[in-house]
Amino acid sequence: QAGVSGEGRCASLYDNPGIFAGMLIVGFPLALVPALTERGPRRLSWLAGTGVIVTGMLVSGSRAALAAAVVATLAIALAQRRWWLIGATAATVVGPALLVNARALEGPPALARLQQLATRTGSGERSLRRRVVIWTVAADLVRRSPVIGVGGSQLRFHQHAGFKRAHNAWLDAWVDGGLLAALAMLLVTAQVARRAWATLTRRRALYLEPTHVALVAACLAVQTGWLVRA
Repeated sequence: QAGVSGEGRCASLYDNPGIFAGMLIVGFPLALVPALTERGPRRLSWLAGTGVIVTGMLVSGSRAALAAAVVATLAIALAQRRWWLIGATAATVVGPALLVNARALEGPPALARLQQLATRTGSGERSLRRRVVIWTVAADLVRRSPVIGVGGSQLRFHQHAGFKRAHNAWLDAWVDGGLLAALAMLLVTAQVARRAWATLTRRRALYLEPTHVALVAACLAVQTGWLVRA
């Protein structure tokens, strides 16, 4: 089967561009940190790997992956006090944003879909509207059964938009498992936020180890992706 959708989005081995992008969301900070901290040939290898991951994000067409990458990069830059990286990230974000507003942006599927979202045209705009529909359905199911939920993977039987999940991890958890699952998700988020804050404020020297910084950034990236992903 072709690993490219009708919209030109690459799915790699996953038969789904969103799943492909989800894997890259986790992998990006785990590659970026050693690309910044290693030396010699090892650093070049990690830089090449980071470039491959970024390219994968662009061709996957996932806007959430790009947002997660920005969050992870900023977290790494703040933890390691790499101010130049903050400036480079800001320039990377602002540059395409100006082109999007000028309606002159063409390129990989992820950038094209950002342009479509900004100009309210094409599949980028349609996907957002469908997400709003499914979020509304999920919220209605939560109101119907907030304590025990409606059961695992039952959302697909309560809507006609073609979605199997709510595409928001917190809504998915609450719809499936009720209040207990939602509280578990909040507990995970609180733990990630607590550890991230301790890392960014450099409370403990151990937290500044590159591997720990990479894992914290990966968790923040996943949390970002969870806003619009199952």
